[in-house]
Amino acid sequence: MRKSHPANPGLTALSLAALGLLLFLPAFGDVPRALITEAVDESKLATLSGNTRPEATAENDRGAVPDSFPMNDLLLQLKRPPALEAEFSAYIDRLTDKSSPDFRKWLTPQQIGDRYGLAHQDLAAIQNWLQSHGLTVGHTYENGMVIAFSGTAGQIRDAFHTEIHYLEVKGQAHFANMSEPQIPHALAPAMAGVAALHDFKPHPMFKRKPKYTFGGCAGPTLPTSSADCNALVPADYQVIYNLNPLFRQGILGAGQTIVVVDDSDSYSTDVATYRNTFLSQYSGTFITTHPGGCSDPGDNSDDSESNIDAEIAGAIAPNATIDLATCTSVLTAIQNLVNGTNGTTIPSIMSISYGECETSNGAANNLAYYTAYQTGVATGMSIFVSSGDESATSCSADLDYSRYGIGVSGYTSTPYNVSVGGTDFEDSYLNTTAQYWNQSSTSVTLTGVSVVGTAATYNYSGYTGSAPAVGQVLLATGFVTTANNGFFGINAVGPGTITVTEVSQANETDPGTGTIATGNLPTGGSAMSYIPEMPWNDSCSNFEIYNYLGFATGYGPSGFCQNTVATTNDEYLDTGSGSGGPSGCATGAVVTSRVVSGTCAGYPKPSWQQGIFGNPADGVRDIPDISNFAANGIWGHYVVVCYSHTADEGSPCTAGNLVDWAGFGGTSISSPVSAAIQALVNEKWHTKTGNPNPTYYAIANAEFGAGGNSNCYSINQPSGRRGLGTNCVFYDITQGDIEVNCIASSDPAGCYLDGSTNGSTTLGPIGTVTVLNAGSGYTSAPTCTLATPAGIAPYNPFSNPIWAGGTQATCTASIGSVAQVGTVTLSSGTVSTAWAGSTVTVGSTVYTFATGTLTAANQVLLNTSSGSTGRNNTLKNLSAAINANSALCGSAAPCYGPGTVANTSATASGTTSPITVTGITAGVSYTFSNTNTGGATFATAITTQAANGAVNGITVTNGGSGYSGGSGCTLSGGGGSGATCSPQLVTATAATSYQPAFGSTPGWDFGTGIGTVNAYNLVMNTAW
Repeated sequence: MRKSHPANPGLTALSLAALGLLLFLPAFGDVPRALITEAVDESKLATLSGNTRPEATAENDRGAVPDSFPMNDLLLQLKRPPALEAEFSAYIDRLTDKSSPDFRKWLTPQQIGDRYGLAHQDLAAIQNWLQSHGLTVGHTYENGMVIAFSGTAGQIRDAFHTEIHYLEVKGQAHFANMSEPQIPHALAPAMAGVAALHDFKPHPMFKRKPKYTFGGCAGPTLPTSSADCNALVPADYQVIYNLNPLFRQGILGAGQTIVVVDDSDSYSTDVATYRNTFLSQYSGTFITTHPGGCSDPGDNSDDSESNIDAEIAGAIAPNATIDLATCTSVLTAIQNLVNGTNGTTIPSIMSISYGECETSNGAANNLAYYTAYQTGVATGMSIFVSSGDESATSCSADLDYSRYGIGVSGYTSTPYNVSVGGTDFEDSYLNTTAQYWNQSSTSVTLTGVSVVGTAATYNYSGYTGSAPAVGQVLLATGFVTTANNGFFGINAVGPGTITVTEVSQANETDPGTGTIATGNLPTGGSAMSYIPEMPWNDSCSNFEIYNYLGFATGYGPSGFCQNTVATTNDEYLDTGSGSGGPSGCATGAVVTSRVVSGTCAGYPKPSWQQGIFGNPADGVRDIPDISNFAANGIWGHYVVVCYSHTADEGSPCTAGNLVDWAGFGGTSISSPVSAAIQALVNEKWHTKTGNPNPTYYAIANAEFGAGGNSNCYSINQPSGRRGLGTNCVFYDITQGDIEVNCIASSDPAGCYLDGSTNGSTTLGPIGTVTVLNAGSGYTSAPTCTLATPAGIAPYNPFSNPIWAGGTQATCTASIGSVAQVGTVTLSSGTVSTAWAGSTVTVGSTVYTFATGTLTAANQVLLNTSSGSTGRNNTLKNLSAAINANSALCGSAAPCYGPGTVANTSATASGTTSPITVTGITAGVSYTFSNTNTGGATFATAITTQAANGAVNGITVTNGGSGYSGGSGCTLSGGGGSGATCSPQLVTATAATSYQPAFGSTPGWDFGTGIGTVNAYNLVMNTAW
């Protein structure tokens, strides 16, 4: 186990930097390890951008927490040298390459730390710095990339220069840092930030079944007959996804452990009830653990998610051990599992059903999941993560409309996990339900006197279809009962007889004759074959919904989203759908809250995702990878779950009455299903498989070819025993979409309204391209290249053209000189009159802070209001003096001395700490000198050096179409180096033509990725 390194109080950061020459630890290759090479100077700070929650606003602010407020179980996320990161990534690629000598040469977390973690002297320097601020250093994780520590809010403010405040958000109390953390510049190369300085939790990825009646389980306007209400039990999964041939061969998950990660224990004994009801004939087990000795979160409001994960994983691999791994923090649980902390057994399969959009998750948190999953796959772990339940607009989770545009979850967008999307069945839309679900009926004669919750025997004759089976539930009509109809469970089937027990409605009081139709909720299942699939989508913008109801579009004045059917009780105003989209803000920081903007950039596209038919050459990681069923009842299909917590919308798990059991959908369902199928792969091949994606995509590439394979389209599966007589591993879903409704005034990153109130999420043209790094040494303008648009593929559901496909955007770059930019920061403490005499030197001008009446040029008035008000107003006064503009004063003018003129070498801007100083002339510098500010931090720093031969602008020559935020941009040639760029969409206005996000098309697509799985064909495929 990689131990914590206790700090030596006598060993200063300066001496550590010097010792770095002696203590240099070579990497596994020849990449230098040491990143901290200079003394720690608390007056020279670097800002950790992208690490403030969007909820941390003045509107939500309820004041600072006490300095003594405990901040426990914090995780400091570290960074590798870029060259070492590339080396580790290349090694992981070789782990799944059969031609490589490193094939499946899994590493332990300790080996990962020794080869690819931070240098020991860097870890020691960081720990020393934390302890110098009174923080308690706990565990240094085995992979050498995370340090656990604790402290108080006051110590956090002292170390990270950000205040922790109470917040009230949607009536709930929270706390969070109110500004971007700052650390000494010397530590910045090795530190990404804290994950996290707040208590906001990720949201579970499930959707409850609406409170439909059995006769109306598909809502007010979609199919409502009882024959259309076909919910899934384990036996249905076994038929639909072709698990039964594996089960007959004894491949049921024996010897496999599937870990499902949650932040709540399961509710009551529900998991045992589920297993006793559906899986009693199998030998699998269910356990609850708290990995690494983390705190038991107990049973809390997320217990329904825990029930779903544990029950559904067991349904697919019924002889496996299902380990519900719970901690108060999902991230802590994952870190402890992938690192084997405190003797924790590292699992080979892990499923995570939580998420948070990349922009809200923040840069440090995104990196935390990236490095955790990276560690996991290097040990041989296969990691499955829900793609989300909100289409391509994951920052709009649980809203009635897309508010923040296109952006995916940071929990699922890394290249080291399988992102699992969600589907629905297409039978209701196609009016083919009877072809796929057992809907047999019979006339029966009652031979008993009454049925009073006990067994009674019926004669049956005139059957159409198969005879009823033990475990089925019958819907009885036409009997003389106090409620006319009832549900009966079949206990036994004999020659010409059925023995049943009444499971709902009032008791039968009079013998009679009626019709009993076999229903869809038996423990034995009622699905007869594979069923064509489409993306799961509950929104009025979904083609299948508005087309079925007779509308030409979802958007526009006459579109379905404007119709009262959709808007009454917000019935179809919903973002609920399986998520997909491009990674847009895995790194960088936003300028518009929750919107992919600013310096945001997505994860680069992994090699295994490049080139597969249908996947756009957009330069970034796209999700999902695979999909399976995740609907919550919109077309009559959902998943039966035992969740009896009635105080939280659960239902009693009454034996024989599955109709009234709780029902769920969402990618919380599909992720553990896919994880459990992978456990069957591992069982079959007696091995761990690490990241399955390279193998999935290789199989799909062979199946799809260069133009798609219609034999493997989901809709084209042969009749009869559909899905069984096929060599297809993946069913390519080509119909449906994950389009959802939006409101443009609240959606600055992509909304198409056509002049109406509700529209549809949309891709867009590129509006501007920002130069992130100017680079240097360019003798001619480099070539500017924008990535292929995400929405490149045409979308033509049922030969009804909706979208002709995206068009390429173009750009040009220019070169010249770039101004020097820096910041002046005042980030803690209260401004005191004792600060008078402190100076800031900008270029050749010295600005002196003073109190009272100002008498000399370049004096700056101190504002001694308490806390951040005084600090921000003092900096405003400095900005006003640098610009000689009294309108910028934070205090009543005059806030600077008479005779002050505008600085000839720099300008200043900003109204809160830090303010930005931009050089007018090359080579401007500035310093701060003080002896009077006590414990406050007043720092200046140059963040971008002035340069000639740098990229100083980019012009969009053609905006193209079909783009999302965070699309790729490259600058090449021109003789220089170091310049980078980021494109932004046209915002706040509708696109000139409708650009949907996103339709299912042949090959890979954002709706369902590769598609869904024929489990038998996947497990038996020799690619493993």
